[in-house]
Amino acid sequence: MNTINYELPAGRYFVGDPSYFLNDLTPFISEGHGADFILWPVNKNSLLESLQSSYSIQSGYFGLVSVNLGDMRNYTGDGTFHEFKSPVKCIYQKGFYELKSTSDSITFENVEESCSVYDGYDSFG
Repeated sequence: MNTINYELPAGRYFVGDPSYFLNDLTPFISEGHGADFILWPVNKNSLLESLQSSYSIQSGYFGLVSVNLGDMRNYTGDGTFHEFKSPVKCIYQKGFYELKSTSDSITFENVEESCSVYDGYDSFG
């Protein structure tokens, strides 16, 4: 996949697997990006990491979603919330996802292509 760039406006966003925050992914998946969200397809049951934390992916999508589109009652505790004070560039290049604004930069790497749960333990492979 080549470099893919999008820009979203300044604001507060959920970062992670959108299924942990949204009621229904269907309208978002059909577009992939919009005025206040971006979703990248990744392998289901994979793990992405940044310097700050790890993000488990169950739905097969990772991205940035405006808090105005979600419902805090659906939030399961996975993913994070981040406020960008200026427009944020969303960049994908060679397995790295970067969220970059004039004051912030967060880079994510897909460190595990897939993981499964067996007998209550996580195993990655």
